[in-house]
Amino acid sequence: MLALSRLFALGALVSASAAPAVAATGVEWQWPDDEVRRYRIAADVKLTQPLLFSAEYNKDVRVFDFAVAIDTKCQPTRAMSKGWEIACDVTEAQFNAHAAANDVPIGMEVLAEWDQKLVDNATVTFVLTTDGRVQDFDVDGLNERNTRIRMIKETMRLVLLRGFAAFDLNLPKNGDGAKPWKQKTQVMLQLPVIDGMAGATQLQSEVAEEEGSKLTIDTVGRGTLTMQEVLDRKTPDSYDAVVRSRSLFDTSTGNLLERSYLVESNLTPGSGSAVGAQQVPYIQAVQLTYVADGMPMDMLGANSVETMQ
Repeated sequence: MLALSRLFALGALVSASAAPAVAATGVEWQWPDDEVRRYRIAADVKLTQPLLFSAEYNKDVRVFDFAVAIDTKCQPTRAMSKGWEIACDVTEAQFNAHAAANDVPIGMEVLAEWDQKLVDNATVTFVLTTDGRVQDFDVDGLNERNTRIRMIKETMRLVLLRGFAAFDLNLPKNGDGAKPWKQKTQVMLQLPVIDGMAGATQLQSEVAEEEGSKLTIDTVGRGTLTMQEVLDRKTPDSYDAVVRSRSLFDTSTGNLLERSYLVESNLTPGSGSAVGAQQVPYIQAVQLTYVADGMPMDMLGANSVETMQ
């Protein structure tokens, strides 16, 4: 699993930051045609309820928390009027999970299948808008011949989106970073639930430091999200979520060099599941690192499954 303590420290740092915005200009995403960018992306997710990781042939694992790390090569496949279609080839993957005790013996088989599918067959695709929003996120190239396999793909998509949400860095209008700016839509605060979520969020970013073409951007925000599957209940489950993020952005290349963020979500007191039971917060820690051409990368290591304590 990732070292969450490092990202908790990040959250405190961003929250406490009172540095005034600097007079940064040209704060805009760029992605030249055919330019391949390498990234290492890692997400450590602690769930409020188990998520089912499945293999094609009737093997299911109830996962209570997971960590996924991937090395990927991304490039634009089509330029759009307001963004790019991006395709990412995963070159290496690592899955770690805590699962129900009875599921641990088959857990490694499930994770091995996921690993193989992702590296050998899958392509991660999404739209990155010119103002820095991730849209239409999907995992292409997987077999979808029956309902079970389609559900496996959807679960994998939700898991991977937790990491790729790091690209969802909204930048200021007209590239003017002289003062803080707001972002209303985002994918960072979402929970990995099959039926989706609805709600409202508000994020604010500012340029905290400037060194040459490299900007440190701090983002803080919160939102209230309701699980779609319980919207019709009399007392649905809603989550109060907060996020703290720090990014390193290069204005000369329009590229995100680093991003780390922490999301913490808790059931609101009026939620149906908040009555009479000890609640487990949803926590998500994510780190993205750009890897320049020629720079070596450590191997990610083996998959693992342990019993949930």
